[in-house]
Amino acid sequence: GKGDVYAGHSVMAIVPHQDDDINIAGGVLEQYIKYGSEVYLVFVTNGDYYGIGETRIAEALEYGRSIGIDGEHVIFLGYGDQWSGEGPHIYNAPAGQQLVSAAGHSATYGSAGHPAYNMGRAYTSDNLLGDIKSVILEYSPDIILCSDYDSHIHHKAVSFFFEKAMGEILKAKPG
Repeated sequence: GKGDVYAGHSVMAIVPHQDDDINIAGGVLEQYIKYGSEVYLVFVTNGDYYGIGETRIAEALEYGRSIGIDGEHVIFLGYGDQWSGEGPHIYNAPAGQQLVSAAGHSATYGSAGHPAYNMGRAYTSDNLLGDIKSVILEYSPDIILCSDYDSHIHHKAVSFFFEKAMGEILKAKPG
């Protein structure tokens, strides 16, 4: 039965934006919760392109609560949603290059009541990759759901960052 599939797991969904969790795996996450698995939502960006990052964070926390995910299991890496200027996307930025988001931020942040996973980290590709690796290693889920490569630039980037992070993790810890 479904309990054999959904019960007793530690599940992590890593997605670019608030709403991607619902679009990518909403029904599946609800089944894991229903059968008692521990579920973590990891949002890479704050969804702040239109200057409403704190609103998007609050909405994601409320959605999590509504389906039974405690706020401590909702994690915001705190990176910007879109990048200013003509520079590269964070995935393509040279190592160490700090970017500025379209909302004017250059370091990770959360909301007053829910800080970013690593508050104040510069928006660099190395830091973003490191944060994805770190959150996976810290919580050690046995099931990870991630956005897949599609036409949206952030979905592509999160997919690529995730694949790179998992490759590095598996090389360092093949067991």
